[in-house]
Amino acid sequence: MARILNRMGYRLRKVLKAKPQKKVVETDAIFKNIKEKATEAKSDTSVKRLSIDCKATVKIGEYSRGGKTRGDNQAVDHDMGCTEKYTPFGILDEDYIRLFAREAEQGF
Repeated sequence: MARILNRMGYRLRKVLKAKPQKKVVETDAIFKNIKEKATEAKSDTSVKRLSIDCKATVKIGEYSRGGKTRGDNQAVDHDMGCTEKYTPFGILDEDYIRLFAREAEQGF
């Protein structure tokens, strides 16, 4: 069956990621509004501007995450039974460009 499909042009291919949708009409208006609000907040001394960012949750353990090494490091082949997770995040004080907090949420 595989030979017949190959002859007909149906070959195994890598699954493609979905292409991003076209830019919506409101995009420029949204960013203009955000810029205006940021400018207002920057000039108001009673407002504290913070930037908060979270990264992807990762499982804690000796697992391969697609990284490369020149050493003789080895990773566990499966992550079965892993209950500990780690979510790195940071909070930046935008007025003083100072890292306000850098921690991680751990879940068990």
